[in-house]
Amino acid sequence: MSERLSLRTLAELMAWSDERAMAEFAWLRLMSRLKYDGYHHYLAGVRFVESLVLWLRQFDPADRNVAYALVRNRLAYVSTQEIRRLVELLYPREVEPALVRAAARRCGVPWYLVWADEKATRALLRLRRQTLFMGLSDGARMDVFRRSNVGILSNEQTVLAPLVDQEKWIDLRNELNKDPILSGVDNPKFTQLYLIDDLTASGTTLLRHNEEEAFWKGKLFKLKEAIWRSRDSMRDDFPLAEDFRVCVHHYIATRAALDAARSLDHRARSEMGAEGWFASVHFSAGLVLDDTSQINRDGDADICALVDKYYDAALENRHSAESGIRDMRFGYKACGLTLVLEHNTPNNTVPLIWAETDGENGAHAMRPLFRRRSRHT
Repeated sequence: MSERLSLRTLAELMAWSDERAMAEFAWLRLMSRLKYDGYHHYLAGVRFVESLVLWLRQFDPADRNVAYALVRNRLAYVSTQEIRRLVELLYPREVEPALVRAAARRCGVPWYLVWADEKATRALLRLRRQTLFMGLSDGARMDVFRRSNVGILSNEQTVLAPLVDQEKWIDLRNELNKDPILSGVDNPKFTQLYLIDDLTASGTTLLRHNEEEAFWKGKLFKLKEAIWRSRDSMRDDFPLAEDFRVCVHHYIATRAALDAARSLDHRARSEMGAEGWFASVHFSAGLVLDDTSQINRDGDADICALVDKYYDAALENRHSAESGIRDMRFGYKACGLTLVLEHNTPNNTVPLIWAETDGENGAHAMRPLFRRRSRHT
């Protein structure tokens, strides 16, 4: 379907006047070309406007204005260029200032004089080399991160995946020992570990506790277990210092997820003790989503009515049940996001935007605006 035909069909579907149609067409053309047409999971020959027409058709005529307003006013779409910018900002915005402050404290100089003081500069360069960067998923864009910091970071201090085998740990240790900036340092080790991922909306994928069976789960816990096993087998040859600091950075996060992660980290340290958990964990995000990116019943009655009316309980599964909130009408853990990432739509986003169901057992068959590719079944 051509763009012109799609727009004409959309105007008829929405019963827009000529003036309203012209205004909306200008916005749709702009946003489609700048952002929405770049979504990775459109079917062949289909782009945003065609998908919007098909999506709006599923709603009763009386509901279409609310559905369109959800897209027009509340959708938070993060494009490829915007994600790339968040990747590029990680080192200069988060990492370098922390290293400068650490070098200043170590050498007893003000932070703004670190580059002017030879001893402090050398301390900064050593701290930088003793920082390891590790991607928690492919969303970490470690290839982009590495290319963005050529000449600043070494390839031997970036790791693509969190579950590192012993051979890789040995390689990392050997490269540390050979680096001239660390000459004179006896048995150098990494003192900081940066864990990088694209999104945290609830915080529970990173770390969570099963209350019924009393055990810990999540990416951070799984990584801790793997590190502890490698450290016990390698002993002094293990390249992470005993009191290494963990920094967990997400390119995008909700404030609730950061608060939940900090609370769960505190609980894990209290339950497992100093020997059973990381010595220190710091959480940060390149972009913290505000309240406008979330749907809630207090201020979004019209949208919530659509969420209820067009919901299919077939979306509920064992993963939503394990989260403690089985109902998926506001997405996983009822986050109610209106977020779409260029490579996929999070399951924390309201399913009205991404769900695709058959509508069995009398439920409404849901058609997606941005089709989601799930990692879980």
